[in-house]
Amino acid sequence: MIYVSKGLFGGYRGFFRARPYYERVKKYSNIENRDIWEYQLDFTPDEIEQLVRHVWEVKGIDFDYYFFRENCAYRLLALLDVVRPGLQLTGENHFPVYAIPVDTVRALDDKNLIKSRAFRASLVTKVDEFFSAENKANTDMVLNIVSDAVPGEMGAIENRLNGLASDADGVEVLQQSYDILQFNGEGGSPKAQNILQLLNDLEVPGVPDKTFSHGNRVSPEKGHNSIRVAAGYGEQDSHRYIDLRFRPAFHDLLDAPQGYVDGAAINVFDARFKWFVNNDASDNFRLESLSLFNVSSLSPLRRWRKPLSWKLDFRFDRTQMSASQSARNFISRGGVGFSFGQQEALIPFALVMGEWNLSSRYDRGYSLLLGLQAGIRYRFKSSQLMLSYEADGAVAGFDLGRKVTLFQWQYNLQVNHAVRAIYRRTEYDFFNDEDWTLDYNYYF
Repeated sequence: MIYVSKGLFGGYRGFFRARPYYERVKKYSNIENRDIWEYQLDFTPDEIEQLVRHVWEVKGIDFDYYFFRENCAYRLLALLDVVRPGLQLTGENHFPVYAIPVDTVRALDDKNLIKSRAFRASLVTKVDEFFSAENKANTDMVLNIVSDAVPGEMGAIENRLNGLASDADGVEVLQQSYDILQFNGEGGSPKAQNILQLLNDLEVPGVPDKTFSHGNRVSPEKGHNSIRVAAGYGEQDSHRYIDLRFRPAFHDLLDAPQGYVDGAAINVFDARFKWFVNNDASDNFRLESLSLFNVSSLSPLRRWRKPLSWKLDFRFDRTQMSASQSARNFISRGGVGFSFGQQEALIPFALVMGEWNLSSRYDRGYSLLLGLQAGIRYRFKSSQLMLSYEADGAVAGFDLGRKVTLFQWQYNLQVNHAVRAIYRRTEYDFFNDEDWTLDYNYYF
């Protein structure tokens, strides 16, 4: 909480630092395992020299750092405004509330400043692609080399390479073996150093460098825009309503995945309103939910690594107590488990879920839930589908035990236009709540 509050209210100091680019690439790609998109900008040599002079001037000068607006990406735009003042990248009407990094790249694209794009794959991405594309014999050999079954001596490693179709295969197997050892924190081990020596001895001309392989990837700024509004029609327990939604940022698992990390989602201040029609109740227009912060990561198990999948959600919501009565609540909810599947299009998952649900309408004022969620996410060419079932039991407080069946589907009309259908059935001991909506989504 201290970390978040300081980032929100300027508790951190920001500053410019000059470091060799290869060090930054190593840190991001090989240590933090982040993919990198590199953009060559359309500036003249004189403008680049002016940029270097200005960076030198501001070295050692700090500034207030805010997560949402005056962050690193925003400060880079301010540097470019100094180089070419007419750009107005950080002008009065630009980024009035927040500056998401991908939106700052879109600002550069809107000004036609991007000359070219290059994708630099992280260590994890390169190894994942190797295991997805290569034949099983080669991948089995990599797993065998990095295992404890193979001694670290150079001769033992060389013996495992016998039988490969070519020296190029040997280079690929050794490179992936070294990358896995590096990922596991063993890059300085004797085995890893011997693998590097064998790689140097095997130098094969013409082996392609896959670091900058784009494949079918879409660069981040070409994906859907960050802000989403939605409007549509729905019914809850036979009561009809107009569904209205607003999300200032950023991306969920049903949004079009192009340009985003597949299986990952971050949503901030996602608000939903319901306007009930032909309803005599006083709350016919109401705030249904407000998700303050929601993050999900469905990272499938791989043969060479076993990442956890997880979810975290903090939100104001409602529990439907009967056909005409609902209880306002605040929910802190999280889960951890695994997702599966070697095909990126299909991701089955299973998570152990926990929830702390607070409401003045409950006996004791709270309900503590523990349960299991299982489901699938499937990505078609132009749509995304999610099916899940969750069973939760109350372990303390009010008995809010429930079973939740959820169907979600989105069809992408264009990059910033989509139609989304959601059906949810929640079975409590005291009531069964059924809700469905059909919305039009627009991103801007």
